[in-house]
Amino acid sequence: MRNNPEWFIYLDLIGVELDAKHKTNPTWKEFKFIGKCIDETKNTIIMQQHQSTKIFVKKEYIFRVWLPQDDGSKILLEFDGIKIAGKPEQRIKLIRKKIHKKYH
Repeated sequence: MRNNPEWFIYLDLIGVELDAKHKTNPTWKEFKFIGKCIDETKNTIIMQQHQSTKIFVKKEYIFRVWLPQDDGSKILLEFDGIKIAGKPEQRIKLIRKKIHKKYH
């Protein structure tokens, strides 16, 4: 399910490598590699790149991730940080509701 773009934003991001672009900061015009997610809270993600860690406020960024597929290809998924705001455990519960709604 982690490689499915339809459900990706509902899962926790720990272990995922992300690129990001700040929504309002003019020095962040392009997407930059921000590292691998090592922790996630309701409003922030903690990223590790090389030996340093940085905290990013989810709502202030647009994120990109490459999702590997079974056939060896990759899909580029871009999403607004607002979509992942909230506790990871609450987002996971939303999957169940969406699946139930989809099939009923």
